[in-house]
Amino acid sequence: MAGKLRFIAGRAGAGKTALCEREIAEELRENPIGPACVLLLPEHMTYRVERELAAKLMGDGFLRAYVFGFRRFARQVLLGTGGLLRPRITEVGRRLLLRKILTHQGKELAFFRRAARQRGFSATLSETLKELKSYELTPEKLGEAADAFAETEDALSDKLRDLALLEASFAQEMKGRYDDAEDMMNLLIEKLPSSKFIQGAKFWVDGFIFFNPQERQVLAELLAAGCDISVTMPLDPVQGSPENRRETGLFNRSWRTMLQLRELAQAVGAKTTILPLSGPQQAGEGRFYAPALAAIERGRRAPDRRGGEPPHRGRGCCRRHPASRARGTSALARHRHSRARTRGL
Repeated sequence: MAGKLRFIAGRAGAGKTALCEREIAEELRENPIGPACVLLLPEHMTYRVERELAAKLMGDGFLRAYVFGFRRFARQVLLGTGGLLRPRITEVGRRLLLRKILTHQGKELAFFRRAARQRGFSATLSETLKELKSYELTPEKLGEAADAFAETEDALSDKLRDLALLEASFAQEMKGRYDDAEDMMNLLIEKLPSSKFIQGAKFWVDGFIFFNPQERQVLAELLAAGCDISVTMPLDPVQGSPENRRETGLFNRSWRTMLQLRELAQAVGAKTTILPLSGPQQAGEGRFYAPALAAIERGRRAPDRRGGEPPHRGRGCCRRHPASRARGTSALARHRHSRARTRGL
């Protein structure tokens, strides 16, 4: 039976992350030992949020809760299902391998022939190939796109052919020898149905406004395995708001991401619900304590239209760094000195 997909929608500072942390803490208090409670975040957020979650438990500790990025989650699953025996290539190793490919095949390139000899190009190419693999743009797809633009956009066609050649060469060098983070995500998608770690688990996904195809496929596999997933989305809680639906709206990217996940849920037979948050659910959970920041988030730069007091000008919350003030004072002094000399002349 497929799991359930819930969207937690609200503006910045509405308490979406705090709600996820509070729900996980309640799960742990009710049943300290049981199926996993997993909070998936962008990699740079994991440390801070894990500390916040520990603080909410007030020193009780936890065994069921896990705070992961997608890559660390893949590693956790593959430790139980197998798939980590092949060594993972490091970033330095990727660049050295790409430099070798560029040295041997540089003459075959059309668009990147000169760039391939420039310092730092292998680092840029490494990031490009990561993104191509994450979005499932294979050399075959790039070749088809190059053929489509051959008659109208020569430069673009040459660029796509070069990328197809370099991606295919890199895959051939890696085959059977090394894996990278993108290969690990593909292996995760393959191994998830047989994982015991996710059986009965609940997932909270926070801090994203979009997901690449690999990450969306991971979420689809989790729903198909019967896991309940809550996904926070920065949205206007009123679904029909132009800020959500209009192409130039502030939250349109998040809105389109929500629609993509809805389609994935329907494909696996999962039910979807939306929990709108217009503000923090408990005292002290909101991010915008200063009235000025709250007004800026709402897009209001004028006095309160409801007739109340104008918002605070933000001296207490937007104060500049002392070094910045010192530099500004120094620049002002030099300007005044220059004007004084000019008047003297």
